[in-house]
Amino acid sequence: MILEGLDPLLAMYKKSFLSLSFSAKQIQAAQLNADHTAVSKIASDVIPQGLIANHKVVDVAKLGTFIKEFLKKNNLHERSVGI
Repeated sequence: MILEGLDPLLAMYKKSFLSLSFSAKQIQAAQLNADHTAVSKIASDVIPQGLIANHKVVDVAKLGTFIKEFLKKNNLHERSVGI
């Protein structure tokens, strides 16, 4: 059967999902439930000045640390993430 190879991919869609959105000044997160039918949690924060400028990441390491702290502070622990 052709769909047999898709089983692991379909299983991925049965898990909750975290969407991240960035601007030069703000990060926003929305976590969807396992059915992807409702938002189960939202969070936002101001991005420290100097990490993103002219729509480009200026300091990758510091932005990575900021994102990790943001996720931890807001209790967002998800393996499936879209940016």
